[in-house]
Amino acid sequence: MATLISGAELARALAIASRRDDVYSRLKQLKDCGVDPLVLDHEALALWHRATQEKAPTPNVFRVVLHTGPSAWTLVVGQGSGFLSSHAFRIADENVEASSMVPRIQRILRSQCNAPDRTVEWIWTGTGMGGDRDREGIESRLQEDRRVEFQLVKDPATFLARSLAAHALSPDMTQWNLRRNEIEHPG
Repeated sequence: MATLISGAELARALAIASRRDDVYSRLKQLKDCGVDPLVLDHEALALWHRATQEKAPTPNVFRVVLHTGPSAWTLVVGQGSGFLSSHAFRIADENVEASSMVPRIQRILRSQCNAPDRTVEWIWTGTGMGGDRDREGIESRLQEDRRVEFQLVKDPATFLARSLAAHALSPDMTQWNLRRNEIEHPG
C-alpha cells in the first residue's frame, strides 16, 4: 500500500503480487483435485475483507489477521479498515515449533504497528497452530513489548474458505484475479 501525493491531490494505491511459481503450484493443486478456477484470489485481501465484515474494525486501531494453515501462514496488517500489508510464512517442516515464528512476527509489528503504546487487535484463523497451549505461548511472547487483544474467529477451520468465497462474489473481484495473461482462464 502506498500513499501518493502530487500537488493538492492525494491517492492511495495497492499493488498485488504473488510469486509466479506459487500461482502455478496452486493452479496445479487445484487441477489435481479436478478444479479449474476462473478466478485465483489473493488470500490476504480475502482474509482482510472478511475479517472487517465479521467484526467491524475500530478506527485508527491496528489490526492483525493471522491465518495459520498446515503449510503456510498468512499475516495481514491494517489500521482501522485500511489494509497496510501482508506477509507469508512458509512452513517447510510440519514439526516446526509455532513459537519460532514469533521473532519474525515481532519485526513486522514493530515496522507496521510502530506505536507500542497503542493496542493491536489480533484475529486468529486457521487450524495450523496446533493446540491452545501453542497459541497462548505465542500470545504471551507477543505481549512482551505491546498490548495485544486476541480473539479467535468463529469456526476458524472454514474462515479462509468463507473469505475466498465472499471475496469471489464481490462485484469488484476481477481486479484481484491472479489469473492473468498467459494463465488466464480460457472461459
